[in-house]
Amino acid sequence: MARHDDRRQDRVKVQDIADRSSPLPLALGQKLLRILDTLVDQGDRRSAALQVSPAFRDLRVAAANGDEGGR
Repeated sequence: MARHDDRRQDRVKVQDIADRSSPLPLALGQKLLRILDTLVDQGDRRSAALQVSPAFRDLRVAAANGDEGGR
């Protein structure tokens, strides 16, 4: 049960950082996505949903265009 609570807390922290830092700088967004990838690998389905949230969707568009996520 403790692992589940830890994953939840980590996901909430990532979501909070993403919400406060919108639009995300490319480097920060990539780091947050790596954290979410780890949480998904541990079975956290809500982290997978967070990966496709608007903050990270904009990050993918910025990366494809070669800019720094609007900053």
